[in-house]
Amino acid sequence: MLDIAESNQNLSDRLNRADSWLHAASRLEDGSQPGEFHGQTAFIYRYIAFNSLYGRWKYEGSEKTTWTQLDQFFDRILTLDSEARRHKNGPLRGALIQCQSYWLQLIENEFLDNGYWAVEEHRRGFKEKYRTAKYKALERLSRLDHRNLLHTIFSRIVVLRNQVFHGCATFGRSSLGWRSIETANPVLRALVPTFHSLMTQHPEFVIWPPIPYPRRGSEQHPKRLDD
Repeated sequence: MLDIAESNQNLSDRLNRADSWLHAASRLEDGSQPGEFHGQTAFIYRYIAFNSLYGRWKYEGSEKTTWTQLDQFFDRILTLDSEARRHKNGPLRGALIQCQSYWLQLIENEFLDNGYWAVEEHRRGFKEKYRTAKYKALERLSRLDHRNLLHTIFSRIVVLRNQVFHGCATFGRSSLGWRSIETANPVLRALVPTFHSLMTQHPEFVIWPPIPYPRRGSEQHPKRLDD
């Protein structure tokens, strides 16, 4: 268990759950498993870790609701990173630069390069749309507009997540989405541990909302009727 005060259970539970999935993804990529196992499976583990960090009670709802929750999470992360930069060790920008070549590939292709929308991809205007999105992302990086940049990056990753989690993709290298998985994994590998680190190192600067399914035996766990 991570050493976060019991009084901050909403943060403590998020970090411990995410930590378990991040460690699982790292173990998966230690070379002992075939490549197809540490492709989609590592992506799934890291997205679950990400979901553990930002998750709210209301999971079902409109796309607008989902993005409201994600953007609120990014705002909290940026608050923490701003505090870290006051001490000259804000890690978020470094993580974004570390995986820049990968998120640029995701942003350049709205359809995640899986071939399914091949006809649409070759219609007039799409290539220019991709180029514009790429340059806008680079401009946001240069202007330190990390909030909108994170939104753009994760708009691609959420689409890929939906394809995999909802059974709209084949497992393994035969999947049309395999190349996108290999592109998204380094992005999650850089960013999710950075979110986790900021939340761990600066627990006092953000109020975290109630976590879904608080751990059994904790103060926030629903009480039995006969307790």
